[in-house]
Amino acid sequence: MISCKAILRTDKINNSGLAPLTIRITVRRVHTYLFIGHKIDPIHWSKTKSKVKSSYPAAKRLNNLIDKKKLEIHEKCIQLEEKNMAYDGKNLRDIVQNKTKDDALSFGYDWIKARLTSSNSDQITYSTYLKYNGIIDKLKEYVNGNIEVQHFDEKLIKGFASFLREKKKNSQNTVSSNLSFLRALSNQMIKDRLMNPTDYPFRSLKLSYVESENDDKFLTLDELNQIETVDLNKGSKIEESKNIFLFCAYTGLRIGDAMRLKKDDFDGKRIQFYSQKTKTNQSLLLTNKALEILRNKVLGSTPNNGRFIFNFLTEEEQLNEISALKEHKSCTSLINKNLGILAKRAGIQKKISSHTGRHSLAVNALLNGLTYEDIKAILNHKDVKTSQRYARVIDIFKDQAINKLNEMGG
Repeated sequence: MISCKAILRTDKINNSGLAPLTIRITVRRVHTYLFIGHKIDPIHWSKTKSKVKSSYPAAKRLNNLIDKKKLEIHEKCIQLEEKNMAYDGKNLRDIVQNKTKDDALSFGYDWIKARLTSSNSDQITYSTYLKYNGIIDKLKEYVNGNIEVQHFDEKLIKGFASFLREKKKNSQNTVSSNLSFLRALSNQMIKDRLMNPTDYPFRSLKLSYVESENDDKFLTLDELNQIETVDLNKGSKIEESKNIFLFCAYTGLRIGDAMRLKKDDFDGKRIQFYSQKTKTNQSLLLTNKALEILRNKVLGSTPNNGRFIFNFLTEEEQLNEISALKEHKSCTSLINKNLGILAKRAGIQKKISSHTGRHSLAVNALLNGLTYEDIKAILNHKDVKTSQRYARVIDIFKDQAINKLNEMGG
């Protein structure tokens, strides 16, 4: 049972004769005091009514503040009880003050910030930093404050997963991705001796992923030819969107890596580039169609005055990681918008995006006899299992072909 009472700590009078106004929080007969940020002369305090006397100039404001803090403490208590989380007076006080000892969220914020500027292998990009920061923000919203490491347990993780699905309407893959970060955070807290290994919350929790609908989105070689034949104004952004999309479809590059390609990265036959996702330097021999696109861009008539092969990014914005990320997102959004227009003009009913090009390379390569190991090498997948996700797409494509044969009486 919890009780809150306004107390003037006359035992803490300072040299000016002022005593601190506090809320005494009592849980299971143990007292904890919350200082509300104001001190007054004891002559202005009514001990019997536990409030500031009306004769004091700021009495109404201070008494309202006392009531507000008492209400806030009770609300925090109810929220903790609803989550079946243990608490005491000190815990409640610290939550109201937005500071807890060994706060898991504060640790998380500090950890990802340190990784952003790290020179070690655990360094993350600004984009990843924003992603992780957003996950901690969602967890903070769920617990409505902070969470001590001792309460960072399996029950909390399961409750947070339900919160993501039901309140945030996150997909299963997003939920698992968020929990994967929290699993890494748990491991780091154990490594830093903030969490006991026996309290590891993911001991019996398994993360599951489902195949994304986007994995089914690809264009056949005939559909890519349809995109190629769409006539557009030379040097326009929609033509440039077409060029970079087709280049990704003939190389398997991610759109971000394609946008960052510079003229010096192309030697006439292959490209040398740094993969932003895998953090590795790559060398890729180009197909004839990809070569044709780059030769037109670098040596031909397509206007391009900057160092980048495709005319989207600017050198000035790319000097700063924050502005570079914003420009990348803006350009990707523009490309996706233009691809919708292109598909419509080409008579293609599918909804395509910048990533459809990469999927198209994988599916068409498999349909033409390449192995999953080949796809792993071309797309720079870390594991062949990632490449094998296209197996379902191939099966669907084959089923459609058999159905067509049946319709033809075969």
